Amino acid sequence: MLENFTEMKLGMKFVFMYYVLASVFALMGTATAMAYLEPRLLTGFVQGMPAIAINILVFGIWTILAYGIYSAKKWAEKGVLAWNAYGILFSLINLVMAIAMPDSLLNTLPADMKAEVLAGTTAAESAMILEFMKYSVIASDIIVILISGSILYYILKNKYYFRN
Repeated sequence: MLENFTEMKLGMKFVFMYYVLASVFALMGTATAMAYLEPRLLTGFVQGMPAIAINILVFGIWTILAYGIYSAKKWAEKGVLAWNAYGILFSLINLVMAIAMPDSLLNTLPADMKAEVLAGTTAAESAMILEFMKYSVIASDIIVILISGSILYYILKNKYYFRN
């Protein structure tokens, strides 16, 4: 195990911090999901307690991977590679869905939130909100693909870091 954070190479520090921040955001997502009666994940297909359970599971995975990166565990290399490959695949699918079926994006919001967002809007304003959501999803998917691809490349290039 590393004696401290300063022993890590700069690139590995970024990968480690990415997973730490992802864990924090997953935990925040769990809290947000619990604030609404019908939390949803995965483009609206998973709702309620299963959505909260998935958020908690993702939080656990990212926390374990962050620990594995920090301690340079060999299993963390495989985990990070698999998780980032999954992230790229999921983002590509999500990207295609956002482009092909933009109207479905509003269905990903809990009913309470959807009512708040669309309250008192005209058809033109609703269309503008949907366009904003569409381009936000597209931008976030592209960002995830770029970050995950960079992490995959960096990990494959620096396999020697994981040693025990």
